[in-house]
Amino acid sequence: MFAEELRKQRERCGFSQEEVEEILALKKGTVNKWETGKKEPNLNTLVLISNLFLCTTDTLLGKKKFDCRKEDLYGTNNK
Repeated sequence: MFAEELRKQRERCGFSQEEVEEILALKKGTVNKWETGKKEPNLNTLVLISNLFLCTTDTLLGKKKFDCRKEDLYGTNNK
């Protein structure tokens, strides 16, 4: 999920893998490893990536928006 979203967001922003590595001060080949699912970034790096691509970490992790209501989670509304 992350690998696919990372590639999609990177391409949407018009960055090459090498440009992302340079901007985020990463070792050469790091973004390729992420996009092929061989490795994943740590939490701090995930936040930096989301800032670079102007998206949320949820987007990068493939989370879908939904309307969360406590009634849905816990049954009927107990007052």
